[in-house]
Amino acid sequence: MQSSQRILSKNSTKFSGVTAFLALTVGLFLILMAVQTGMNWAFLQKGEENYLIINKQVTISDTFGGSKGFSEEELQDISSISGVEEVGGFLSNNFRVNISSPNLGFRTEAFFESVPDNFLDVEYPGWNDVSLGDEVPVILSSDYLALYNFGFAPSQGLPKMTPWAIKKVKLSLNIQGNGSYGTYACRIIGFSKRINSIVVPEPFLKEANKKFGEGKVKAPSRLIMKVNDRAGLLKFAKENELETDSAGGFGKDMSSLVNRIIWAIGFLGLLSGLVSCLLFFLVTRIEIEEKTPVIQTLFLRGFSLKEASVPYQGRILKSIILASVLAFSGVFLSQFIIKGILANLEFDLPLFPHWISFLVAVVLCMVLILIFKQAIKKILLGKYP
Repeated sequence: MQSSQRILSKNSTKFSGVTAFLALTVGLFLILMAVQTGMNWAFLQKGEENYLIINKQVTISDTFGGSKGFSEEELQDISSISGVEEVGGFLSNNFRVNISSPNLGFRTEAFFESVPDNFLDVEYPGWNDVSLGDEVPVILSSDYLALYNFGFAPSQGLPKMTPWAIKKVKLSLNIQGNGSYGTYACRIIGFSKRINSIVVPEPFLKEANKKFGEGKVKAPSRLIMKVNDRAGLLKFAKENELETDSAGGFGKDMSSLVNRIIWAIGFLGLLSGLVSCLLFFLVTRIEIEEKTPVIQTLFLRGFSLKEASVPYQGRILKSIILASVLAFSGVFLSQFIIKGILANLEFDLPLFPHWISFLVAVVLCMVLILIFKQAIKKILLGKYP
């Protein structure tokens, strides 16, 4: 067997083999990255799929001040839908407010909303005890931090802020309305992945609306709800021309974009993998064709099909295993880098790739080995004298 390896390994093609190896490594890496991206996305969305936000469609009447919120009757109808566990309304400010920071040197118009605290995904002691005059805790959407860092800050010459740093910044709320004016201290205490808004405590907002607003409570224009089955609610929304979206910083558009990216990465990986397999197959076939006389001589000397196939199978086996190891190592390194990037936006990912990614790597490795093992045997079988 050793002599067959020495004989058949002479003058083997190297360049094409290296090209095929690199293509296989890239292909496996892209396939595994598609799988891992899907797992990361599912991890970030975990639990948030049970929350939905619903609102009425904006019509021309809203443009001319005819906006209407959800009536008590509509709230009861929605609460009675099968699969809906809890329903909460968004309360909005009806006064002008801007946020400023003397340290950072900026001022921006803003808006506030509040929801029942059982829908919040950020905990803060004494959240419901805050009243007008106290320092106001603010929960900011995680998306807004990204917009600040990559949109607002560069355009205004302001520094980018990590979640830790922005929590330390002292901010001022400047409220105006109903003939009154007030300035209040505030601080960002957390970032919500569930609610895409600027959230303040409900007692504070009600008191501020009463002092600076119109003096009347408006019906909520948006609802947040916890559901255990979306089907009934989505059907109700379609029949009543309502708009729904997943609660959290990830909406339908973002989910669609991520899914397309995952499929694109997977497709490119599959394409690269197929090209590499074809290259491996062609290189191996060419080598076998070039050494047909040698192979036939070995058969006449009593070498078995298994012995003649060992040099080719061994080379393919080493290439596939090494490519799989390198591809998965690349996924591991990418996961480490992505975790660090998202940590700056307060998105927490696991340090290690998902076990499904590892399982896919093992399965792909075994399948490729079996395919090439059978292919080599079939080619050699045709060389029997």
